[in-house]
Amino acid sequence: MTGFFECRGIDLPWNNFARESLYMDRVRLGETILSVWRNPPAVVVGRNQEARTECRIAELEAAGGILARRMSGGGAVYHDEGTLNFSFVTRGSGEDSKTHIDIVRESLKSVGIECRTAGRNDLVAAAGAEERKIAGTAYHSRNGSFLFHGCVLVSTDMEKLERYLSPSEAKLRKNAIASVRSRVANLTDLNPEIGVDALSRALEAAFASFCARSGGTVSPIDPLGEKLVRAEAERFSDPEWRYGSGILSIEEKDGRIVRSRLYTDAL
Repeated sequence: MTGFFECRGIDLPWNNFARESLYMDRVRLGETILSVWRNPPAVVVGRNQEARTECRIAELEAAGGILARRMSGGGAVYHDEGTLNFSFVTRGSGEDSKTHIDIVRESLKSVGIECRTAGRNDLVAAAGAEERKIAGTAYHSRNGSFLFHGCVLVSTDMEKLERYLSPSEAKLRKNAIASVRSRVANLTDLNPEIGVDALSRALEAAFASFCARSGGTVSPIDPLGEKLVRAEAERFSDPEWRYGSGILSIEEKDGRIVRSRLYTDAL
């Protein structure tokens, strides 16, 4: 297997999502592209989520934060400079998300973090007497190419995470969680010596090791042209994509609809 690796700094979410989309168009059979990157303070919602019920948008934006929407499904997450994002892009290689999550787990183990998969999307690790989420993942496919991406909480600002995310109380009760913050942990809570750069290097090493076991090599990927990235980013920065338009929200209780709301720009 041929592997390509890219390590980027901090950029706007829609630029990062644009690069993922462009790599999905460009990746060839038998190739895997791994990129690691960061966003400035932002709440990123899943493709099908209603942003207004998942995020306290006014508070986020008043503080200079960004609301963004990704291509994949899954839940809302808070990103900042202390959150390391990773993206695996493949085409028809027969690999699945387990392969890629194993690479992430191997990288975490190499920096002293033992973790396991939980549910459909999470990596959890022991934090005191409890297990807490340290990473979330999501998946998207298009025209024969596959994107598996996620974020690892390294030194994310937990106060802001709790302030800007607003999951329903019903969801928290369902999972027996007192608050958003109580179910997650930073890697620095488990090992204060870990930093974003160290984890990025560990991911690159784990990826290279996987490729070597498959008889392949890893090399740097040619950077995408900024003009191309900006053009692709327009659809991810479009307010209609980010905030949603014409979204119907229905709240049920005991099998009955108790409240409905329609968000639209058509009125």
